[in-house]
Amino acid sequence: MCCLFGIYDYRGSLTASQKRRLLSALATASEARGTDATGIAYNSSGRLAIYKRPWPAHLMRFRLPEDTRCIMGHTRMTTQGMRSTTSTIIRFHDLRHTFATMSLKNGVDVKTLSGALGHYDAGFTLSTYTHATEEMRRGAADTIGNVISQAM
Repeated sequence: MCCLFGIYDYRGSLTASQKRRLLSALATASEARGTDATGIAYNSSGRLAIYKRPWPAHLMRFRLPEDTRCIMGHTRMTTQGMRSTTSTIIRFHDLRHTFATMSLKNGVDVKTLSGALGHYDAGFTLSTYTHATEEMRRGAADTIGNVISQAM
């Protein structure tokens, strides 16, 4: 089992201390789904940083640079010996894909998202890190249907 958490300081209005406290509270609340390991990933100065430890979240002390705006994290329970009962193994890197898809789904523009992920080209972000969900497909079909209905 695992749990994903994160924050996006869109306006850059939170201090590093506020982000640390918020992140710590989210991570600790996520322990309900896993206590064997905790990790975070964030973008700072155009570089992706990953910090993970084999500790429960309440023992983690997160240190974040002041310019960090997007932080993704996870807690997990060890799956060793349980592979037969676990249908999907989620890698830490999969958080980037999930984060990108959910960000676009919730209205973050692709250029901002591309910068948060540390990409030079927004096209790369769209083609590599985002995936259309069933809800997104239905919404697109409804929008296209409305456009066609209005044109007729």
